[in-house]
Amino acid sequence: MLQISPAPFRSILILQTKFIGDLVLASALARNLQLGYPGVGIVFLCEARFASFLTAHGIASGVVTFRRAMMRGSPLQRGRELYSMVRRLRRHRFDMTIDLTDSKTSRLISSLVNAPTRVGYHPSERPLRWHERQPANVRARPFGFGERHYLYRYLSPLEALGVDLRARAPSIRPLAVETARALALLDKYHLRRSGFVAVHAGASFLGRRWQPERFAAVIDEIARETGLDFVLVGGPDEHKAADEIAARTASPVVNFVGALSLETLLALLKEARLFLGNESGPMH
Repeated sequence: MLQISPAPFRSILILQTKFIGDLVLASALARNLQLGYPGVGIVFLCEARFASFLTAHGIASGVVTFRRAMMRGSPLQRGRELYSMVRRLRRHRFDMTIDLTDSKTSRLISSLVNAPTRVGYHPSERPLRWHERQPANVRARPFGFGERHYLYRYLSPLEALGVDLRARAPSIRPLAVETARALALLDKYHLRRSGFVAVHAGASFLGRRWQPERFAAVIDEIARETGLDFVLVGGPDEHKAADEIAARTASPVVNFVGALSLETLLALLKEARLFLGNESGPMH
């Protein structure tokens, strides 16, 4: 195993290529790295749609993006996207890579970037086949600090690096400009601060999605008991569930699905009295 140098790291790449909820949890790792290595530059590898969210909130000083559609395309498309991605990553000359994705592709990327310090999980969540190798020379336990909550999978690399755990939970505050936009929306639709429920009916996987008719029933029950208003939120591909809820509920709802950036959504959620939703990015 690699002996960790006491010298501070200048640049760290975090490989977290999945969803907004994963990035929110990974923000706690980034914050602790910033505290442990003052002045370090942290770059995330992620989809382009998350770039402004990560940099605007100080989670990352930079991002390298990829196109998921190309990575799921033909072997030629996948190869071209991977080649372009690795070329851009290598220009940064990272001192360290931390592979949170823990997949065959992320291990390959970590190997090709070839930073002097490479952090990965041992054992891997997806066991290596006979022809694969683990490029990590610093190995993190599946869950760190003696905890079992999934957040501590993201914090485990700190333990492997000997970095103190100072921030145990994500803390992402809305930007002032986004708060202003959210308050303008509340005013436009006659919604009160702390007087509405934010409802998110989407999720990345079908098994995590509660049925629209059940959301509608709960909305009507809460409306009868509390008099709160309701706002539907979600991404551009989640209109169907939101439309079904709006059609089934007797209570009026304001539909913001597909209309808000992640930054504005964060500010809007802060003004809500209650969040009602599935296990999803907005929930995190």
